[in-house]
Amino acid sequence: MTAQKNRQPRRDGTLHSALNVARIVYRLTTTPHGWSLQRLCEELEISERTERKYRKALIDDFEPFMDELGSRLEVSGEGEHRVLRLRSAEGSEAEEELPARFAALHFASTMVAFLRQTELARPMEEVTQELKRRAGHPTHHFAANARRLFYTVPDAPKSYELKREIISELMRALIRCEAIRITYDASNSGHGERRVEPLSLVSWRSGLYLLAREEAGAPVKTYAVDRIEALARLGEPFEYPRPQDFDPKAFTEGCFGIFREQHDDQLPVELIFADLRWLKVYLKERMWHPSQRFEDLADGRLRMTFRVGSMMEVWPWIRQFGTDVEVIKPRGPVPESFSAQ
Repeated sequence: MTAQKNRQPRRDGTLHSALNVARIVYRLTTTPHGWSLQRLCEELEISERTERKYRKALIDDFEPFMDELGSRLEVSGEGEHRVLRLRSAEGSEAEEELPARFAALHFASTMVAFLRQTELARPMEEVTQELKRRAGHPTHHFAANARRLFYTVPDAPKSYELKREIISELMRALIRCEAIRITYDASNSGHGERRVEPLSLVSWRSGLYLLAREEAGAPVKTYAVDRIEALARLGEPFEYPRPQDFDPKAFTEGCFGIFREQHDDQLPVELIFADLRWLKVYLKERMWHPSQRFEDLADGRLRMTFRVGSMMEVWPWIRQFGTDVEVIKPRGPVPESFSAQ
């Protein structure tokens, strides 16, 4: 009887180990990105030493995890991001794709870094962290040094640290197709309240802008989100316009930026730039506007023409070239300032 009692814990321990190994196998075959070693030990209530024993047994003897290269079981990542996973059946091809995916995601996240103070940044960060957990050799290098490997120079980003609640309520109103009341600080008319129907949230030059109308059939206007001082959802649903009646791409297509004036005319712009090689290269290698055309003049200068729906953002752009540009159209002096909505 004594010997039987001594053997009973050993049989229970063996069964417990077998169940743990089965749980590991199930998790790895149903979770492509693997299982965090830290979480594995916590959930199975085992030590790191026991985890290594289970892993060795699977690597040495578990044939379903084998291919022509050996066991597909591997540990990827570093430190707290170490993950136990199955190497993809595609092998090196999948590993080669991961750095490109990580680079694309990192560039996307840095380009919207100006939203880091808002809840819009959280989903992007979650996806980035998930990809980091998946990154193994040699891709752990990308995860550890992404900020230095892929860098985006910020474009004078606006700050939304004090606008978190406003942006949160605005997104809810957009999704629910609900009218809002905003207190807005317009550059040309000062503070004021207005009821609007939000149609689209637009990102432009590291800033957020709201395209909205006062009512159905009214002109669509552009509002800088950072100038919205207060926002309240009114609980008044409205009918979202049909694609042929409103499309943010069509709305901004004739603009030089995000703002447009309330008319349908396209204004012709003609500029003559000085005979400076660096200036001509700088202008020609960029897409400033879809309608832009360049012509090299006989005296070495460069003619640029395009048509826009508003000069609101064209004038500041022209002024940066100082005396190296001559404005042919529109006629008249370059204004010192130009008010935005």
